[in-house]
Amino acid sequence: MLTPRFELSQDDKYLVVTIYAPFTNIDRTEVFMEGTDFRFSSPPYFLRLHLPGEVEESDAASGAWDAETTSFVVKCPKVVEGEHFPGLDMLTQLLTPKGDTSVKNVVEELNGEDFEGREEEEEEEDIEWYFEQNVPAEKENHAGGVDVLTHGYGFGFAETSAYSRLLAEFGQLLDLRDPDSLSHKEREEQRKEKEAVEFNPEHYLADLHDGDPMIEEACRWQPDTFGEKFTAEQQEQLLALPKKHYLVTRTELASVHLALADILYGHCFALRSSLGDVNTEHGWLAAKLSASLSACARFSSPSSVVRSCVRRALTYPYLRHYHLATQAWKDVVGLLKAGNIPTIQGLLALSESFTETPGFYIFNQLYLSPYCTWLQTVPPSHLSSLASAISSSLDKLSKASLGLDLEELEHAAQLTLQEEEGSRSNPIEDQLQDLTLQLGKVNVEENLDSDDDSSDETSDSDDDSEDG
Repeated sequence: MLTPRFELSQDDKYLVVTIYAPFTNIDRTEVFMEGTDFRFSSPPYFLRLHLPGEVEESDAASGAWDAETTSFVVKCPKVVEGEHFPGLDMLTQLLTPKGDTSVKNVVEELNGEDFEGREEEEEEEDIEWYFEQNVPAEKENHAGGVDVLTHGYGFGFAETSAYSRLLAEFGQLLDLRDPDSLSHKEREEQRKEKEAVEFNPEHYLADLHDGDPMIEEACRWQPDTFGEKFTAEQQEQLLALPKKHYLVTRTELASVHLALADILYGHCFALRSSLGDVNTEHGWLAAKLSASLSACARFSSPSSVVRSCVRRALTYPYLRHYHLATQAWKDVVGLLKAGNIPTIQGLLALSESFTETPGFYIFNQLYLSPYCTWLQTVPPSHLSSLASAISSSLDKLSKASLGLDLEELEHAAQLTLQEEEGSRSNPIEDQLQDLTLQLGKVNVEENLDSDDDSSDETSDSDDDSEDG
């Protein structure tokens, strides 16, 4: 059976379910509604929704077939008239049973009875950004290596061994050769060493002083207005997401949010640097700038993720400019402040680019799909809090904190420019010097000519005397 695309709307009395079903069999259509359970069956379609409020099947309920849009429109009376049903745009969550929770090492498994209470608890829970989050201590396993359960990656850092086969085929996916054998600290050390080696001072200075005209345009570019509703194509993407509740433990909550910001940065920079055009390099660049994706990184503070993204933005893209790198962070802040729907829309757009880039589908499986599902349950206050933390860290960011010696490079370049400018600062003196050089050259040539003439005359004179 196929899950049809659907939309929900409401007024004080009704929840309205619109179901797009162009190949439906009207004669075999059945609808059931009771409490938080809504079911629709019309071969080849089947839809079951887990509603955020209660409805009832009464004489006021109705259903109609709209031939123009090939859709069913079902009006479900609310049990409590005037009640507002939240989250009607979060299609994946409406399809997910309350007790269906993903089971991973750092993701809490909750039964259906506890889930609603946990949601209310998360709503009130604040995330402390300004203290370094402690990464669990690395544990050694009995074989002498690092325990895989302490250095996972992907959403919630719950995945291991996912890259073993892919890296043999797509070696360009990661900046690490064997991430499963490395602790988080070792990954960070290797990542920073690689960034330091691959940072190109000449490229950075060239873009700073003789930059591509695209840099100025990219810095001025304004992103499109964030959407308040999912498009039909985005709804199809939401329907294909895993039907799970991803509940992150308190110890992982900050790092999971910081990884989200890190992933969004790559997408926002790639958009800004191409003036909003999603080109064939979009997926590669977005993944390269996100250390979470390209180096299995785990961040413990907003300042660390801000520094990491700017370092990588000055090392890997075609356009490497400090102001451009910081502008992309402002785009991330705007996206997070706009709320859950725009943030999910950004991840869905990035997911399409990863699908079109060979091997990059693994990033969708490990990160983007779980994030898109999880974000449908995240309190908007958490995204707003993350945006404020990123913005505060960005205000405090300095070039010196990036560890790339940018200030020293710029100072040396400025001295060189001043020396070159100084040599051109007195055109009259330069002209006199040129004139002096030219006169000196003329005098030398005249002396040479005079010597040649004397030699010729002496030779002629000798010849005459010999003839006599």
